[in-house]
Amino acid sequence: MSLSRKSSRAIDVDGTTYRWTFTVNDGWSDIIVQIAGGNGAKLCLRTSWMDTGIPAPAQVTPADVASGIRFSLKNGWIAEQSGATFVLKISDGKYLPK
Repeated sequence: MSLSRKSSRAIDVDGTTYRWTFTVNDGWSDIIVQIAGGNGAKLCLRTSWMDTGIPAPAQVTPADVASGIRFSLKNGWIAEQSGATFVLKISDGKYLPK
């Protein structure tokens, strides 16, 4: 299922358009990303907002999202290919495979 245009934002990273959304769960903040059109695997960038103090989506910048997309693409996320959600945990500003 693709991300809804109403509840997500578009971002262009290196010539490819993605859609992303921010959710706050029980102690976790997730940035969910998917290639525009919704035919590929989702990316989940997960951080503990209790550790970072960043529970609000207004504090997540497009630069944060673009950085996570670039890192994930270099580390195994194939945005155009359907499959399981690719999850990365963010801790102290560093990406860690979950």
